[in-house]
Amino acid sequence: MRSEPKISVIIPIYNTAEYLPRCLDSILNSTYRNLEVLCINDGSTDESAAILEQYAAEDSRVITINKANAGVSAARNTGLERATGDFIAFVDSDDWVHPQYFEILVWGQEQTKADITICKYSTTAENTLKFEQIDLKTVEVTFVPNADAMKIGQLKSLVWGRLYKCSSILGLRFENGLQWGEDTFFSFRALSRNPSVALVDSELYYYFQRETSAVRILPFSSKLALARCYLTYYEKAESDAQRCLYLNGGIKQVLACRYSGTFEATGEEQRECSVLLEQCKEKLRNSRIVSKKETLMYNVFILVPALYRLFRIVDDPTLLQWEKNMKLKGKAEKRHLEVGN
Repeated sequence: MRSEPKISVIIPIYNTAEYLPRCLDSILNSTYRNLEVLCINDGSTDESAAILEQYAAEDSRVITINKANAGVSAARNTGLERATGDFIAFVDSDDWVHPQYFEILVWGQEQTKADITICKYSTTAENTLKFEQIDLKTVEVTFVPNADAMKIGQLKSLVWGRLYKCSSILGLRFENGLQWGEDTFFSFRALSRNPSVALVDSELYYYFQRETSAVRILPFSSKLALARCYLTYYEKAESDAQRCLYLNGGIKQVLACRYSGTFEATGEEQRECSVLLEQCKEKLRNSRIVSKKETLMYNVFILVPALYRLFRIVDDPTLLQWEKNMKLKGKAEKRHLEVGN
């Protein structure tokens, strides 16, 4: 009888004691048993370390690695260095998974032999666990062309909710300098290797959205750092195909920074954004790797910021409310400064 492949589950942990037991219970109670659960305690100051010690004592699959705080990228990299499985799965410590999460992802991988097997996910602010048994006969798994995967937000922007064949991300690491977008950049680089990608049509991962999450208190400087990363890797790329991907990603991120920076960036950050935009224009002029259609679109968006704003709002109407909130916030901060003076 063929043994089940081992999955290394990497969980970065920083002060999430309130949610950690739910996360670990959902993983350890999975129908799929051949797991190596690498818990990277990134210098937590709450009860996370004690919780991990208890779970490790009760289940030999739990491996706790305590380290000084260095951020989620460094924590995940530590997990990648210690992983011994055939597959890699990332789970955030405040999220949880369906009991059949690993079972169905492995089944999907076996059906397709894909390098990366991805499931759907559910975003929730609820604290309760609600699961229904899934009949494998009802699950559909399909190949996603790599070019399409690079255009679908869920597929290119996340690292959880998927199973990576170890060989598909061999030597790949998260960028330690990024405070935000490290998921997107890792996934982007993984997809740039042109792996085979399969999509399972079941919601198996539960993303817990809390008010204090890093995304909700994101500094604008982190958005600029991601833009710089794309342009830096454009210079390092070894093929035209990769250069094209990085340049596209970089231009989109810089345009997004210019738009959001109108409402939230300092004068210095806006100037840096302008410098990055000039670099993008120069790369577009000197490069023939981006399609004529995309080059025209980027140049129009660069020259006419109002048109880019319209494009964004048509794509995501909630940005109108975001703009309103940012304007109100700016007025409140201005009044505060005037009172202080």
